[in-house]
Amino acid sequence: MTELAGSAVQAVCAALLDMGLAAAIGLLVLFPRLERASVTALARTTGRWLGLAAPAYVAVAVCVMSGAGPADLPAALGTVLMHTGFGHVQCLLLAGCALFACALRLAGARGRLAAMAVGALMMLVARAGTGHAADAGWTGAAIWIHGAHVLAVSAWAGAVFVVVLAQRQPPGPALAHRLSSVSTWALALAFGAGAVGALDTLSAARAPWGSDYLFWLLLKFAGVALAVALGAFNRWARLPGLCRGNAAAAGSFRRILLAEAGVLVLVVAAAARLGLTMPPG
Repeated sequence: MTELAGSAVQAVCAALLDMGLAAAIGLLVLFPRLERASVTALARTTGRWLGLAAPAYVAVAVCVMSGAGPADLPAALGTVLMHTGFGHVQCLLLAGCALFACALRLAGARGRLAAMAVGALMMLVARAGTGHAADAGWTGAAIWIHGAHVLAVSAWAGAVFVVVLAQRQPPGPALAHRLSSVSTWALALAFGAGAVGALDTLSAARAPWGSDYLFWLLLKFAGVALAVALGAFNRWARLPGLCRGNAAAAGSFRRILLAEAGVLVLVVAAAARLGLTMPPG
């Protein structure tokens, strides 16, 4: 696998992993307003998604880091996972995925929910510890700011994904209001933490203009701006009609929500590629 091809495959695997993490967090933040059958079905699907995406991401990342081919991958995996900081973080990621995927096997709704929450938290910490912010170490502020940004983007995108996937018809007023509330605080946190992180990275660069890092950063911001515009229109122009039982407004709300979900898929993909792009020197 060439370096360019390996980097592209790693970015795709990272994006798929981050979408799974977003769905997991979206399930948790919307849990009080979701039907139990929908929670069970989506949690099972998300667990299977993560069970494929996480090992694929780790395997490809190890290949890219070590230059190992398929025949050498088992030995390279053992070395990286056991003897490097990156590998230790990926062990946490895999453990979190396994816990989330197995949560439905536990007896009792509270035990299942707690296991899902702990598994999602482990994955969140692992993803925060994989990006550029981790270079400063776990005691630095950068990694926790990045972690807050990952949490916020995952909650926002995941909540939208979950509402779209939970049912084919428009959401009810309670779920729509919960989605709006989650999106509002998540957007504020994502913007604040993301702006601090981006300014910290770019302020240290001598020539950021024209860099690949800035390209992906601006593409991500453009996607966020479009998603915000769609969400704001839904919140102020369509949600009141949905709450009044207006069928046309409810149908429009779902169509706009589908468009927002599509844009957020691109945002998550751009963010995954950004995380693998070296910041400008």
